[in-house]
Amino acid sequence: MRLVLENQVDLAYKLYSSLPTHNFSPDSFTFSILIHCYCKRNEPMEAKRVLVHMIENGFDSPKVKTFTQLINSFCKKGRLKHAFEVFEMMGKAKCDPTINTYNCLLKGLCYVGRIEEAYELLTKIKKSCDLQPDVYSFTAVMDGFCKVGRSDEALELLNEAIEMGLTPSIVTYNTIFNGYFKEGRPKDGFGLLKQMKERNCKPDYVSYSTLLHGLLQWGEIRDGIRVYNEMLDMGFDVDVRMMNTLLRGVCRRSRKEKELLKDAYQLFDEMSKRGVGIDPCARELTSKRFAMGI
Repeated sequence: MRLVLENQVDLAYKLYSSLPTHNFSPDSFTFSILIHCYCKRNEPMEAKRVLVHMIENGFDSPKVKTFTQLINSFCKKGRLKHAFEVFEMMGKAKCDPTINTYNCLLKGLCYVGRIEEAYELLTKIKKSCDLQPDVYSFTAVMDGFCKVGRSDEALELLNEAIEMGLTPSIVTYNTIFNGYFKEGRPKDGFGLLKQMKERNCKPDYVSYSTLLHGLLQWGEIRDGIRVYNEMLDMGFDVDVRMMNTLLRGVCRRSRKEKELLKDAYQLFDEMSKRGVGIDPCARELTSKRFAMGI
């Protein structure tokens, strides 16, 4: 088990293979370790064969953690049929799933685009007397909604989680930022940013960079400048590509909105001071605008 925990899975398997030479027979705990080993090696089918062998030969069933790890391994590969087969085996073995078990299934369903099933499963968990969803349960389904352009439904889930007394994580909020970006609604991110601050959830680099990327992608240059300046104030290093994209956008927009030329100067100066590589297109465009401004 120590070898598995230290990610020495090949050595652990070699040790297991040598048991017969020492006249040792594997027991339930040995097989459980082997299941962990196969999951670490990203070989869930082999792990499942071990599980089936345990059950068919009368060994004690693994603990819930082992079942959950195997379910998670299948879900990560998008093999939901096998994941639910293992889940059914848990029931037959009278091993009660935890919320972590359900969270793996929720993420797996969303990973393969089965969003409605994930939402139905979340609803089932909420109605359960034995378990209650945690913030990771909601985040998994929210992420699924956002990936298929249903950010409004994700926001409803966020509000529901808050009403239940759960505290959304930074990952929860960043999921919706990404959804707004993909749907061409980056400006809706400002309301989300405000809510985060009101709830003492400090936006991180991913929050701001996703918002900035979305604004630039959809041509919201003035709001992009605002977010860029706020990022600098908070000590974040803005991605070089986004700085160049912002510089090009500001220069182009300054043809009609002359007051933006000042922002182009400041951005160019900041990039020069930091030694940031300015791409040829942005440099040429900036030079032309500066010449016209002068």
